[in-house]
Amino acid sequence: MIYLVALFVPPLGLLFAGKFIQAILNLSLLVIAFLILVGTLGFASPISFGLWLAAVIHAVLVVHNSRAEARNRELIDAMRQNRG
Repeated sequence: MIYLVALFVPPLGLLFAGKFIQAILNLSLLVIAFLILVGTLGFASPISFGLWLAAVIHAVLVVHNSRAEARNRELIDAMRQNRG
């Protein structure tokens, strides 16, 4: 579910993953893409699309890494409890 949010609204997906600073950086990337698109009246749409795609990829990778970190922390905690 969080991956779908990261695909369609990347900064919101990052906020759901608990990455506030990353969400701000991602939002600024999307704002720059929008300003380029509007400022050039659509003539630089490949650049805007590339920036949007970079924002989406960034969001999905950060969400994936965040979930992997959580899984690793759970495994480490379980291993510590079994040892003691």
